[in-house]
Amino acid sequence: MNKKHVFTIVTTTRRTNNRVRSFAKELASSLCCALKINRGKLNIEELWYLAREYGAKRVVIVCRGLYGNPGRLIFLICDGDNPSFYPLILKLGGIKLAREEGVRLTQPKNITPIAVSVEEPDIILFGQELAAALYLPFLGYSTLEDLNQFESIIYVEKVSSKKTKYVVKFLSPKGGAITGPKIFVREAYYRTP
Repeated sequence: MNKKHVFTIVTTTRRTNNRVRSFAKELASSLCCALKINRGKLNIEELWYLAREYGAKRVVIVCRGLYGNPGRLIFLICDGDNPSFYPLILKLGGIKLAREEGVRLTQPKNITPIAVSVEEPDIILFGQELAAALYLPFLGYSTLEDLNQFESIIYVEKVSSKKTKYVVKFLSPKGGAITGPKIFVREAYYRTP
């Protein structure tokens, strides 16, 4: 991939496993102009410098949780003068890989916006924060047909469950086919600077 076309880098924490690496790879494959890199021994400052070399705006770091599943997502801001984290942290309740649903991934050629139904005002704030964390556009819509001009969207829906507040899905607005992993968000919280 050409360095000047990378918008987002996806990586993991240093201590990882196959499932966390698979999720990071699928996440990068589901975002336009994203690249998955192996973390190795890179510290945060070195990740920031690497992202700046690529011209990336964000580094998404997938952290390992209980039982080897991805446990958190944190977002490194790369377009400032120093490394800093976006204050949103997603605590995950689980994931469903696209390959587990028989979906073969192809990276979208155009920006993938965060889309939230205007019928659900209580999740608009979460959608806006996720869009800012990923440095992606945020769209409110009435029906999925409103978004047919996009190849893929990141669809956010609220769930009433003890273990999951939101489900984040990568979908094609034309027919609703899955285009990436499903992310079950247990909690979205904010780190104070």
